[in-house]
Amino acid sequence: RAQALSEHYLRRSNEERSRLSALLDVVRMGILFMDTDRRVVYCNRALFSIWGLPPGDGFVGVRDVVLQQHIVQFLEDPQAYQDHVAEVLKRHEPSEPFEIHCKDGRVVREFSRVVPGPDGAGELGRIWVFEDVTEQLRVAEQLMCLAERDPLTNLYNRRRFHEELERMLADARRHGESVGLLAIDLDGFKPVNDLYGHQAGDEVLIGLAHAVGAVVRRNEMFFRMGGDEFAILVPIATAQGLSELARRVCVCIASLRFAFSGESVTVTASIGIALGPRHDNDGERLIGAADRAMYVAKALGGNCWEFARESNAGLLDRTSPAG
Repeated sequence: RAQALSEHYLRRSNEERSRLSALLDVVRMGILFMDTDRRVVYCNRALFSIWGLPPGDGFVGVRDVVLQQHIVQFLEDPQAYQDHVAEVLKRHEPSEPFEIHCKDGRVVREFSRVVPGPDGAGELGRIWVFEDVTEQLRVAEQLMCLAERDPLTNLYNRRRFHEELERMLADARRHGESVGLLAIDLDGFKPVNDLYGHQAGDEVLIGLAHAVGAVVRRNEMFFRMGGDEFAILVPIATAQGLSELARRVCVCIASLRFAFSGESVTVTASIGIALGPRHDNDGERLIGAADRAMYVAKALGGNCWEFARESNAGLLDRTSPAG
């Protein structure tokens, strides 16, 4: 009876082991159990797939250094990974997720924790979990791009503009510097849409974004605010530098030529310039100051730029590309 009971429990134990093994084999994350001597006790199919290991039980009983020697050939920075593993093994608390960058462009996220013994006093070893997050990161990057970029021109959109404006103003307040804002509105764009259609209008916007993007310097940020409205943010700005930037942008846009239905089409720009905190230290009010200056430039005939008014002064500047 005792032998039959022992065989019964052994059979049930093997069945549980088979069920657990089947479960772990359908999990997409690579799972690796190491004992206290840092030898492999178990690894599932996903682990073989992630690291290009030959399938089977050939790694059971193998020391961790043997696995590492196989894995490092796929890594961009093998030494960084080996240092990470050494640091994790010094501690008993669960490790923080660590991203492993592979030579083929994949990113594998890894974390681990100590496996406690049945009585809670000792430990059975450590479990390592590996997940290929390449596609997950790619989708997240695409979603972020959709959230902050204009789909037509690929310029940063209004949402990103407000985030960057607040960040730049905060930095400017801390360091006693100025932030420049150029509000840009196109002259003659509506007739392009009306006469030649929205596809022609889109072509103008795309061409303009590409051309002005080449004029904007690396530290300056170019945005499409919507429709034919654009903006440029300039950190550590001066009035003279902003005026020169506005001149370059006006000349660039006025020099563009488009052909629709056999006719040559051009547009120009009216630009309003505001300098924070010279004109205002609040983001929304600074935008308002730049917009009002832009409308003054448009009322003067367009293809020019205008500085915002100061609180107790008249217009600071009124300039066109030619004067």
